[in-house]
Amino acid sequence: LIELELRFMKAGKTHMAKWKRDVKRAFKRVPVMPEHRRLTGSVWQAGREILFSRHIGMPFGTTRAGLGWHRIANIVMAACRRLLYLTAGRYVDDSFGVDEVAVQVKGGFCMEVMSRVLGLTLDGDKAEDTLQALIVLGALVSDDPRDGRVYVQVTEEKARAWSAALHEYIEAGKCEAGESGKVAGRLSFAVT
Repeated sequence: LIELELRFMKAGKTHMAKWKRDVKRAFKRVPVMPEHRRLTGSVWQAGREILFSRHIGMPFGTTRAGLGWHRIANIVMAACRRLLYLTAGRYVDDSFGVDEVAVQVKGGFCMEVMSRVLGLTLDGDKAEDTLQALIVLGALVSDDPRDGRVYVQVTEEKARAWSAALHEYIEAGKCEAGESGKVAGRLSFAVT
């Protein structure tokens, strides 16, 4: 998103509209090949009963689900860029873009149409179109086209939550290994 905004500014465009869209249950949209479905079973026990289920869509958390989703998402993004000329990017199942304010049919709407054509459902609750700052992947992205800059910061909500968690770890004098990995990731995200 930052790169897209900077390119617009470099081209002299100072009135930008930003948008984002999210695919609903993205990994479950990746079909398992019929001949591989025999390998995707889950078995569990409920009381004395043994239950079995077979997946027809990729279960979340598998390596192949991630790889399969990226192939599908790349097809959607390529179609949007090449057929609809969208200025757009994506990260996993989040798509985002920049339009000139004067454009009549905005990129977010085009992404919705192309996604429907390709059989994907977008999460309407996470859709956003704005002329102001936009929260993308937990980062607040704002711009000032007059000075050619894009600003990125951790959202206030995330900053408060992360700060509170750090204070709890300091008070307790310990932080479990799994939590410390999350904290390291959050701090790395914040400074990147």
